[in-house]
Amino acid sequence: MSHQRYINNLYDEFHKIYTINKSDNILIIGSSLSAIDCVLALESNGHTGNISCISRSGILPTIRQFHQLIDLPIIANFIATEKSKVSLRKMLHILNRQIIAINPTLSWRDIFRQINRMEIETLEQEISSTDNTIQKILLSTNPFIEQLWSMLEDKSKLIFINKYFTLYMSIRNPMPLVSAKRLLKLLKANSLSLIVNEIKRIEVTNNKFIISFKKHHTLKVSWIINATGQTRDIANNLFYKALIANGLISKNIAGGILVDKNSQQCINRDDTIQNNLFAIGAKTFGTYLNVNSAEMLSKKAEIIAKHLSQKISL
Repeated sequence: MSHQRYINNLYDEFHKIYTINKSDNILIIGSSLSAIDCVLALESNGHTGNISCISRSGILPTIRQFHQLIDLPIIANFIATEKSKVSLRKMLHILNRQIIAINPTLSWRDIFRQINRMEIETLEQEISSTDNTIQKILLSTNPFIEQLWSMLEDKSKLIFINKYFTLYMSIRNPMPLVSAKRLLKLLKANSLSLIVNEIKRIEVTNNKFIISFKKHHTLKVSWIINATGQTRDIANNLFYKALIANGLISKNIAGGILVDKNSQQCINRDDTIQNNLFAIGAKTFGTYLNVNSAEMLSKKAEIIAKHLSQKISL
């Protein structure tokens, strides 16, 4: 969709947020950290109009707790001793053993239990909480995530992406406590709402968007902001479709680019390395699970730099 009041790429067009009339009603697509950044930028700019966030999942990030990371010996031993691809069921069993060893009252299901943080009471409880063992355990898996993801069968990877990925990311990428408190204030003032739905149709009338949703709901707003982040599937991108058609890259099981992990070079249609064609970031999702964190991007950039420096020195 192309319209002067539609912001399609939030971070490329973030400056437009400060040109929005403070009384305009706004629809933000998404409920991740990007959407929260957008809501809080509007609030900081003195916005008084209604802000609605639409999300198919209705899941907000957890609240970041300050804690020490912990050792995960059961998971570490599993990685060291398991030599074949495993099912998601088996990996969740290992995760469950590790969680119970740390806290017998918890299980892996507590990680993937959906919590509606847009409910004022729920958000208040989480803000006042001093412990988040699940978050501590999940963040402590960061050094192992790439290896664990590589060990999963392709079928299990797709199950995880479709069923658990959004919940996983809501814990792995938590929001700061101060952000949660600001969201709570907006919720209590009825200035912010979350619509758990999918957009069916958008009509434009007199510079207003009339949005129809699949679950029999309509909304009229002056601005629409896409805060879903970069798309991971390369199927509908003309540039990547041309690369695929020419055999220079291949799609992985999740729709991202298949890359060689030792060099970050793309894998072509002959299932061999395409020399000097590198990829990192969102478009490598599927080859990797975590693709957008600064830590992950810097590691992959370092791999490319080392590969190039070795070629230059030859």
